Amino acid sequence: MTSEGPPATAREASIERLRLVAMFEIVAFHTLDGGRLPVIAGLGLPTFLLLSAAFSVVSADRRGPAFVAGLKLRKLGLAWLFWCAVYAVVLSALAVRHGAPWYAPFHTPWMLLYGPRIHLWFIPAAGSISAYLHAATRHLDRHVISLLWLGIGGC
Repeated sequence: MTSEGPPATAREASIERLRLVAMFEIVAFHTLDGGRLPVIAGLGLPTFLLLSAAFSVVSADRRGPAFVAGLKLRKLGLAWLFWCAVYAVVLSALAVRHGAPWYAPFHTPWMLLYGPRIHLWFIPAAGSISAYLHAATRHLDRHVISLLWLGIGGC
């Protein structure tokens, strides 16, 4: 076993294509004034997160949740910080343009944890959280887990 851990398994090309379409749908939503790709009609983000979490869980079975979390941090952490900084500069510039102080978009210190918009935290965290949750609950009966997550999802 190298410092990179066991090798990754091959991924199904059709699933990767679905993930790519989901990414395009997310970009379309953010760039086309809420426009959607008719192929998946607004389900880009849920599809992308579901597939990413599933891949993280499969990887955690082989490599362990700590390895998956470290890999996510290395792969996504720097890019996430970069885009949070870019987004923060854009928000500050827009605030100044509209006569507000540059710091107006940043209303809470918690933003240091999740970025300039509260929904951005899950991008780097979803896979790691899924891997740890899977490791913590894998000994439980799958029916119990299914009912538990259905209940949580319903709430």
